[in-house]
Amino acid sequence: MEDKLSKTQLFGFFQQEFDDRSTVITNNLLELEAGKDNSKFIKPILREVHGLKGSSKMVGLADVARLVHKWEDLFKDISNDKVAFNDEMLNLSLLIIDSIAEDVEKQISEESPPASYNDIIGEIERLRSGPAPEEKKEIKEKEKEEEEERIEENVAPEKVAVEEKKKKKAGSTAKKEETGSKTEQKSKKSQIAETNITVPVKKINSLIDSLGQIIIKDNFLANIEKRLIYLRRLLDSNKNQKDLAIDLKETIKMVSREVQSNKYFTRELKQDVLSLKMIPVQKLTAKFPRMVYEISQELNKRISFDIVGNNAEIEAEVFDKLTDPLLHMIRNSIDHGIESPEERDKLGKPPIGIIHVSFEQTSDNIIIHCRDDGKGLSREKLLKKGIESGVVTEKEAKNLTDSDIFYFIFTMGFSTKEKLSELSGRGIGMNVVKTTIVDELKGRIEIDNRPGEGVEFVLYIPLTLSILNVLLFEGTDDLFGIPIDYIRGIFHRSRIRVKTVKKRNYIEFEGSLIPLYSFSQVVGQVSPYDEDFILIGEFNFIKFAFTVENIVEKISAVIKKLNPPISENSLYLGSIILGNGKLTPILDPEYFSQDAAKFLMDTKNLRIEDKVSYRILVVDDSITTRTIEKNLLVELGYEVDEAADGAAALELVLKNHYDLIFSDVQMPVMDGAEFLLAIRRRKKSKTIPFVFVSTVDSSILDVPAKSYQSFIKKRDFTIKQLEGLLRELL
Repeated sequence: MEDKLSKTQLFGFFQQEFDDRSTVITNNLLELEAGKDNSKFIKPILREVHGLKGSSKMVGLADVARLVHKWEDLFKDISNDKVAFNDEMLNLSLLIIDSIAEDVEKQISEESPPASYNDIIGEIERLRSGPAPEEKKEIKEKEKEEEEERIEENVAPEKVAVEEKKKKKAGSTAKKEETGSKTEQKSKKSQIAETNITVPVKKINSLIDSLGQIIIKDNFLANIEKRLIYLRRLLDSNKNQKDLAIDLKETIKMVSREVQSNKYFTRELKQDVLSLKMIPVQKLTAKFPRMVYEISQELNKRISFDIVGNNAEIEAEVFDKLTDPLLHMIRNSIDHGIESPEERDKLGKPPIGIIHVSFEQTSDNIIIHCRDDGKGLSREKLLKKGIESGVVTEKEAKNLTDSDIFYFIFTMGFSTKEKLSELSGRGIGMNVVKTTIVDELKGRIEIDNRPGEGVEFVLYIPLTLSILNVLLFEGTDDLFGIPIDYIRGIFHRSRIRVKTVKKRNYIEFEGSLIPLYSFSQVVGQVSPYDEDFILIGEFNFIKFAFTVENIVEKISAVIKKLNPPISENSLYLGSIILGNGKLTPILDPEYFSQDAAKFLMDTKNLRIEDKVSYRILVVDDSITTRTIEKNLLVELGYEVDEAADGAAALELVLKNHYDLIFSDVQMPVMDGAEFLLAIRRRKKSKTIPFVFVSTVDSSILDVPAKSYQSFIKKRDFTIKQLEGLLRELL
């Protein structure tokens, strides 16, 4: 039995086709409006209008077909130079597109009967009877006079249809900030329709799960290969097992070949599967030119808008989330960035402002640049507004960097607009950008500000949310991971000096202090090994760092959600399954950034040089000597811990970071020499500067001279003597 398509299904197909064709028509109309050669842009308009005429007849939309037929006649007249294209034709064409879209939407939902297009058809006929191109010169002067009259008289009778549309648009503009314009809503619907109709997401997700299993098997084979190599070494050491060793060697070769083959296969399969979920950026940007035109008209600004990199592709889930942020960024450039023609003239700029959007696709990310040649961001204006609105205090504001201040614009409710308008002033738009790009898509935003010349926003967004690039590391004698896109640097601990602020460890990175966490302390476990590496990360514009035992490798993996109660722990983003079948937790960088933000706010009112405090350990069995030495060092501005013998001091060194150690020689339990040798055997403490302080002579020491930095007598432990030594060692 043959299945028949319902009326709603037919209208749905037509709606999708209309959306695609009307986008092409609109973009070419706007090129005509820009005053370029007609023939190049009229042809695609005629082609798309003609296609719509046939499609509307096929689905039984007779009134739409009649309207589109008349619309086609108008453009045939323009193409044959019977009439000259003008702004009135542009506005009428946009009205036709909106009217048909609205009518089809209503008929799909069966809200109302088909609309009547008699008024619009009457307008088309009136425009078709207009002047020919050779009469344009005379008409231009008349049009100028008529425009002035229309401003005084409000509206001319023959413009009723177009003006009614404008009034309707003005009445609904206030909703745009929260719900988006009709153009945006249609854009979203078409995106969702394509996502579901072209390639069902459920089916693709099933394939992604299969891909995850293949990746697990790939890692498993690699693990088996390592184990076989280890067994071969054992067998090679036993001469009686020569034949077995030869056989095992051949087996390893076969497995190795299979591992390499599987890697290539997995890589290709990954690309093939993910490509099914990829949507061209052009589908996302198709509606932008009209939006720019409408807003620029509303604000009386002239704007040249161009898009580069439309051939880039992004995953469907990412695609669906990008529309709103990009629309808000472009609106922000038009409203806040680009000056009026009068202002630009005074500044010596061309009257037409420029907004440039480009898309760049890398192996892991889609990079979006949104640049304008407007006024740029005003540091002073943003800072003043930030203090007034309570984003920061005057004390905290003294040490904010330009980047800190520029990022105020992403705060909910923050706006520098003095008056609330239909387009801006609510402080919502740029917060949507930050929330979507950073919080939801786990991307990042950079700002390149050029005062008086414009500003550029750069968005780094993962190309896919299905597969994650993960950095594996060891901590608390176990394996963990973190998304590598959030890592800004990896350093050996010996290469970075750790500083102390209010009993907290910090490191200095790119001119600012970053809180340093011990991973073992974060997870609440004792690490049996030294944490020799420092990972520096960034999330939501906040940098953080934490120490780990070892860096393992970077891998690609399918991330899985954790089950309760572990899923309730905000430290973890999810988990991956390694080749050996082990479940490995993946850290959520947002956990660190939220905690780091609190401590950074506590130290904002201090200068960096004031914040830096070295931590020193004083070791002596005499409480009197320890107290005197500690007080002298505190007076010089250092943070000081103390221990009564080498054993107690060793425990402190294993738990904390110290920049310098002063130690007595002769002490109970563990003397100074034994303490020195003990810390030099450990990676974490082998490079800490060490100074002996004693009443005895250095000749009694039974340790290599190069293992400590200095030896001073207790009588010389004075501020005058210490200042030079501390400068040298720290």
